[in-house]
Amino acid sequence: MNRSIVFIISIFFLLPVHSFAAGPRVGIIPFQNLSSDKSVDWIGLSMAKEITLELTKYSKVHVIDTVTVEKALANVILPKGTIPIATVKAVGQKLNARYMVFGDFQKFGDYVKVTAYVFDVDAGRVVETVKESGKLDEIFTVQDNIVRHTKLVILKLAATSAPAPKPKPKPQPKPRKPTVDENEITRRLMEEQSGVNPSLEDSATYKLMQEETSKYSAEEWFRKGVNLSDGSDREIFYYKKALEVDPKYGPALYNLGVVYYQRNQIDEAVRYFLSYLRYGKDPAKKSKIMTILQGLEGYTPQETAGDREAATYWYNKGVALGNSSDEEIRYYQWAIMADPTFAPAHYNLANIYYERGMYAEALKEYKIYMRYTQDPPEIKESVQRIIDYLEQVVRESP
Repeated sequence: MNRSIVFIISIFFLLPVHSFAAGPRVGIIPFQNLSSDKSVDWIGLSMAKEITLELTKYSKVHVIDTVTVEKALANVILPKGTIPIATVKAVGQKLNARYMVFGDFQKFGDYVKVTAYVFDVDAGRVVETVKESGKLDEIFTVQDNIVRHTKLVILKLAATSAPAPKPKPKPQPKPRKPTVDENEITRRLMEEQSGVNPSLEDSATYKLMQEETSKYSAEEWFRKGVNLSDGSDREIFYYKKALEVDPKYGPALYNLGVVYYQRNQIDEAVRYFLSYLRYGKDPAKKSKIMTILQGLEGYTPQETAGDREAATYWYNKGVALGNSSDEEIRYYQWAIMADPTFAPAHYNLANIYYERGMYAEALKEYKIYMRYTQDPPEIKESVQRIIDYLEQVVRESP
């Protein structure tokens, strides 16, 4: 490389690079030439320049401009060879930086080896090393790989030191007994019979249902359904009448789940099965339900309001664990199965996925939370910042 090109690179590197981000401060030091061939000194400047420019694209880090880095370096005596850790820490502290990137390179014949180090100033140690080697005439490919991997390391570290995710206090919804309109089911069935669902039984059946206004116990309504046992809308009607009398009546919950499961109406089946797991008494039926639920891997409930009481129950069981375990995840998933619009379960599930580095899964749950949450604007703004960051990370992930 001729002197004029080296001069241009040097001048460019000394120009300030502004970053208005509010994330952790990051400084980049020119890489050190460990070989005796001074004609390749430009590589160290070029490496630092490219990393600096690449990181300024991202709002989650605050890249310290190169002029400021040069001034800090001028006040620290740098020994020959590899930059000592103590020196990097001193420069980082002068810059009030959270992370410093430095490195070195060596030329062996026609080959060059480059190493980048990411240094945590607060911890006083190197937290990640990125290495790449290749032919000297392929130095820009080597440089691109170093820049790409270093960028991903910095962005990942920024996720744990910037505002996200800052879990809000986990809400504790109070279980509520749903108010039930005694005529709601009959009215709905009559409306469906008028043409919405042509598969329903004839109007005489619904007239009979509408006329059955006398009060029965939950068990009596349940027995009326069992006597039919034909998977009909009338059988469903009787089980739901039983639940109007006693919303925790296990046999009706279980049979409703079975009928809907046989009809392949999985959303409805899951919600009644989950309610039975809460209120039911029969271990054999619970075991059967668990087997069915485990067989629904990959199933995504439709995002329509469901059994909020059951959702709250499973959500609170997850909150009671609070250990980010697979079991806690399962409880939140069951809460979402019971009511896919229950925002707190989506939020807590997203936080666990985030902690585990499952960024795509966390992004999906945070977005659903935002769709249904009634939380105050300041909390939603905080979560939106997390979403913006995760979209960037997922997009940049190899």
